[in-house]
Amino acid sequence: MAEYFNALDHAVYFTLAYSDVFNFPLTKEEIIARLPVVWDWPYLTDQRIKTQKLLLDSSENSVEKSLLKLEKKQKIDKKQLRNTSYYFLKNRQKLLVQRLKKQEIAQLRQSAIDQVSNYLSKFPTISALALTGASAVNNAKLDDDLDFCIIVKKNTLWITRFFVILLTKILHKQPQIILQTKENNKQAWCFNLWLDENKLNMAKRGLSIFQSYELKQMSWLFDRADIKQKILLANPQLVSLIDVASQNGSAVITSDNIFDYLRKLLNYIFYFIQCFYRYFKFGRENYDLSLYQAHFNDLSRQKHIFQKIKRKMTKNDFSDF
Repeated sequence: MAEYFNALDHAVYFTLAYSDVFNFPLTKEEIIARLPVVWDWPYLTDQRIKTQKLLLDSSENSVEKSLLKLEKKQKIDKKQLRNTSYYFLKNRQKLLVQRLKKQEIAQLRQSAIDQVSNYLSKFPTISALALTGASAVNNAKLDDDLDFCIIVKKNTLWITRFFVILLTKILHKQPQIILQTKENNKQAWCFNLWLDENKLNMAKRGLSIFQSYELKQMSWLFDRADIKQKILLANPQLVSLIDVASQNGSAVITSDNIFDYLRKLLNYIFYFIQCFYRYFKFGRENYDLSLYQAHFNDLSRQKHIFQKIKRKMTKNDFSDF
């Protein structure tokens, strides 16, 4: 007989299942911080834009009750280590050891992260740099690539990218596909998200909680133009999916002058050259590239993540989809 789980139970289990895909157990505080504001599968996975569901009670007391219920129903486990309680899916306690080990590894990777920040801070066209992915939450292996989001001054994205990639190649830090070469190129620099500071709305890429987590987990290395706040203001739909603190206001978009038009023309030339080069070298790619944004992540990746989560939830009697 199927168990009865309410909306908060679904949301709490979803949060842990999402993190489980990345082999990352969570503390109670982290669960609350990552908790969706509603439980509505289509809304969270970008199958529809609006929801009629009520906001969840994400108070500490309510989440504690839900966690206790899920423990009693043997859907999740908890273990205390170093005076901190960690939660994870049933029979996944091995992840706790991995997480603690990766926290220690993060300290060893910090010098490599600082090196990237120091180099890119000298580029006048780069407005902000953020660490993303597993590295941003101390969940990376020692040899994993370093993932970054770069926000550039308007009309300079592909100009900037050309010289950043050139620097990366000179320093032999570019990501490698061939395994043997990859072993000799540890902690490579992977710039997988590029944004023009005048085009920060990422709606074209999708409006799922995948992007919300990506925004929330960014670790800002430097920010010369208050980009952290502007990117939240430019993406209200993503901010609304989880509790991402942002101030009131609106994203400011500046108009072009004569110099902007010249940069725009030059940017288009660099865009055409780089896209042609990538097509010639890699063939057709499943990336979202434009003059103002470049998302070097497979567009089907989040779909696969949601499929894994849905299988975990369905297997454990969570059926409100």
